[in-house]
Amino acid sequence: KAFVTWMTEDNKVFSFLTPVTEDITLIAKMKDYIKPTGLAYANPSYEIYVKENKSLPAVVTPGNTTETIMYESSDPSIFSVDNKGVVTGLKEGTATLTAKVEGLTAITTVTVKEKTVTGLTIQEGNSYRIAKGKSAVLHPVIVPEDATNKTITFKSGNWIRVSQRGNESGFFGCTF
Repeated sequence: KAFVTWMTEDNKVFSFLTPVTEDITLIAKMKDYIKPTGLAYANPSYEIYVKENKSLPAVVTPGNTTETIMYESSDPSIFSVDNKGVVTGLKEGTATLTAKVEGLTAITTVTVKEKTVTGLTIQEGNSYRIAKGKSAVLHPVIVPEDATNKTITFKSGNWIRVSQRGNESGFFGCTF
């Protein structure tokens, strides 16, 4: 069993879907058909983050097979997958990633997680003095920078510290 690939004179694969605007020469190249005998994922499950792209290609044997692997997500709202096995996390959840080639099937589980905030600091430092009756704008710094949910809620506390000079400085509580 063999198949033909049509090549242009400059040795590029020609697609018959490409519009032709001038005369071209096509060369037929014969390739032996190599039937796949195995298809598998390296791991039974994977974890990725929302908005992350991760290459999760299935491995076909023999490695020189001429067939193309087709990929599918069981829930495209959780993650998408392209024709090379690159998965993109869309929202939290778990779904299966299926690869198929010549009657062979490989399945793995993909869990998509939110990248959670692990820390929060204020650009202005660990503490900030606010004079009585004054206000200030504080600039939060979220760690990691690429956290998925960056919603911060500042809550004012009733915490007042009086220095030895009698100056009052307000402190705030922060939750996220």
